[in-house]
Amino acid sequence: VREVPVAAAEHACKLLEEFSAAGFGGLMEMGEPSEPILGCPVASGKIGIAFYAGVNGVVAAEEQGARIETAPISLLVDYSRMSKLK
Repeated sequence: VREVPVAAAEHACKLLEEFSAAGFGGLMEMGEPSEPILGCPVASGKIGIAFYAGVNGVVAAEEQGARIETAPISLLVDYSRMSKLK
């Protein structure tokens, strides 16, 4: 979860749309000003933005009752070696 000033929310939305069009999706949810998102507090005057990255999605599933086991990253892969999942 990341925070963005409320005044920058519209610009953040446009950037996220551009990222998505370029193949970098992952937006999970954009919160309301100063309101918690996925149980995380958000500072006054900011909005929370949750992404499908790290363990955010996994934790959300676990909070809904799914039995989840996570493990730390075991290796790094050069981005140029990756391909899009279909």
